[in-house]
Amino acid sequence: MIIIVANIKGGMSRTTISVMLSRAFSQAGNQVALADATWFGDSARRVRLMEKAHGLRMPFEVREFPNNPFEEGYNPEEGGAELCKSIQTVRKSMGSDGIVVVDTNSHHEGTLRSLDAIADRVVVPYDFSPTALESTLRTVAAFTAPTTVLPHRHFPSIDASDEERLRKVVEKASYLSNSTLSYSEIYANCDIPDSTFEYDQLVSELLKQTSSSIEEDLEKAYL
Repeated sequence: MIIIVANIKGGMSRTTISVMLSRAFSQAGNQVALADATWFGDSARRVRLMEKAHGLRMPFEVREFPNNPFEEGYNPEEGGAELCKSIQTVRKSMGSDGIVVVDTNSHHEGTLRSLDAIADRVVVPYDFSPTALESTLRTVAAFTAPTTVLPHRHFPSIDASDEERLRKVVEKASYLSNSTLSYSEIYANCDIPDSTFEYDQLVSELLKQTSSSIEEDLEKAYL
């Protein structure tokens, strides 16, 4: 399974989510690779900082595929195809039950449309803000693969207008996660909290969605 973590709006905690989601999948007994497709190697750097701070090794492989769509002379079609091929190679090397979590760049919708060709699931974080609404809707629209909206609270309280914006995003997506992330200095400092239940819950949801989709496909095959 290939899971894309995406939002073309910056500041949506894609890297934190990618790292912690990879960790949660690994702790659930899955073979996991984290594919860092950011142009600055954000996920790989965060993993190194976490490992150094805690004196541990993360229970998943990190593979870097630097992808800078803003580089002079970059060909979006060729760059997207090469990125997809690289990620698929990692996925195939892991066997039938392997999971690849892909951390992506912000501000480049074309790359997400390319990744849609290989995506099994897409996690789209949204922080309820009006400034991120349009970008989040565009992110969801870039994919035909099933999208799960992951609410991410930056503020202590949520009002009616916040809920209405979330509703607009969910209307266009496939699923709304029951897990809600909250901003934490722990993650900002590259630490790991004692409890990561929100990521465990997200893992459970994604696996259940995938299982349901497989069952539906089998039912259609026998009709």
